[in-house]
Amino acid sequence: MSIASYVIPVVVVGYLAWQWRPLWRARRQRGQVAPGLERLFPGRVPDRVALYFWSRHCVMCHGMTPVIEKLRTERDDLVSLDAEQEVELAKSLGVMATPSLVLIRGGRIARIVVGAQSEPRIRRLLDAEDPAEPGTAGS
Repeated sequence: MSIASYVIPVVVVGYLAWQWRPLWRARRQRGQVAPGLERLFPGRVPDRVALYFWSRHCVMCHGMTPVIEKLRTERDDLVSLDAEQEVELAKSLGVMATPSLVLIRGGRIARIVVGAQSEPRIRRLLDAEDPAEPGTAGS
């Protein structure tokens, strides 16, 4: 056997693990206290809120951001944040990729959804009592 038969599988597995890392970290954040909310909501932190992290260089964000902006005109529990401007907040919440939607219930991270989502899926996630339930979309 040549060395390539060992190196290529290791490289492929390493690459796949690197691509899935944001999803693994997002799942580990569930149930953690959501830091930094007091700065976003001086006076009173809402019991239910969703933080949408985007970036101007993110191709998938270009399709999802207009949907988020439309939903923001309909509801007050959705906040849009530029991940490049809110680096520390994004890191503290476990956001490692954009677009990401951080769903917070009772001051704790209920779910982080990574990647572009459709409007119906976003609505289901925002309306869910417990967005961590399997029927509310994959993260």
